[in-house]
Amino acid sequence: MKIKTLVLATASVLAVGTVASISQTKASADSSMPVYRLYNNNTGEHFYTKNDYERTNLINAGWNYEGIGWYGFSSGAPVYRVYNPNARGGDHYYTKSKYEAQSLVSKGWRWDNNGAPAFYSAGNTNLYVAYNPNAQSGSHNYTANSFEQNSLLNAGWKYGSVAFSVAKAGSTSGTEMRPMTGNYWQYSSELGGYPNLVNYNHLSIEVNISKNRTYLKSNNKVIYTFYSSAGVNTTTPSGNYATQAETAPHFYNASEGMGANYAVSWKDHGIYLFHSVPVDGNGNYIVSEANKLGKTPSSHGCIRLSISDSKWLYNQALSGTLPVGTPVSISR
Repeated sequence: MKIKTLVLATASVLAVGTVASISQTKASADSSMPVYRLYNNNTGEHFYTKNDYERTNLINAGWNYEGIGWYGFSSGAPVYRVYNPNARGGDHYYTKSKYEAQSLVSKGWRWDNNGAPAFYSAGNTNLYVAYNPNAQSGSHNYTANSFEQNSLLNAGWKYGSVAFSVAKAGSTSGTEMRPMTGNYWQYSSELGGYPNLVNYNHLSIEVNISKNRTYLKSNNKVIYTFYSSAGVNTTTPSGNYATQAETAPHFYNASEGMGANYAVSWKDHGIYLFHSVPVDGNGNYIVSEANKLGKTPSSHGCIRLSISDSKWLYNQALSGTLPVGTPVSISR
């Protein structure tokens, strides 16, 4: 999409949903199953679930996926999950004690999972809990990582203890790609968040048109993968280019009947761009076009990215952590 008219616009804020009591009827317990760990930037809460359906719903609502917190078993001592609707943003608590859970419910908390066990305590690996007395939402953190536990306690968290036992620790590398379901095009392509470019050098960007992927690299090693869509047919030129100084928070091209947000030029100084999925003349995202992201070429020649990805890349360009002149290679 080519910039013809630059129009300043206020970026829309994507609300991150909170969790109350999402039904777990769509997934059944498995033995030695992964327990997923997610984080809500707005409330500071970590949330843990073995339910992939629940995980996907939260990701689509804007929660950050941090990977597998631990692996658990399908039997053992029950672990209950209760929910506090009166805390700012809501809060969850996990306990082996049904008496403790019932006591909280009698004080206004709510049963999650209809009062059935959320997990089971079994295995030889300790799952630690620590309490943040200064937080409402996210006041308890659960981890099988003793280094994380000790770091929290050294930072002022309290009451460090073993919450229950699990099969083994998980991995919170968070390098998994976001499922292309729901409004996935609003969010980051990777579930683990963005790299801090201050810690990287020799950056480059590689666009693979046929794979509908764009790769940010450091020293030729991929550090982030974007879902992307290039131009239909041969409207996106292949070859070697570089990021340029031209950027725009918003633009609209009347001749094409659409515009976009968060543009960064890589050829012909404002003609060929990285930018968000397209918007209409009122600044609304065109859902039918957005749903093509990462699946098929669909632009007029520019490289479309998700809203979150394009905003992040735009901000890196503005701050200089993505320098002008960063190599961009386009291949088919």
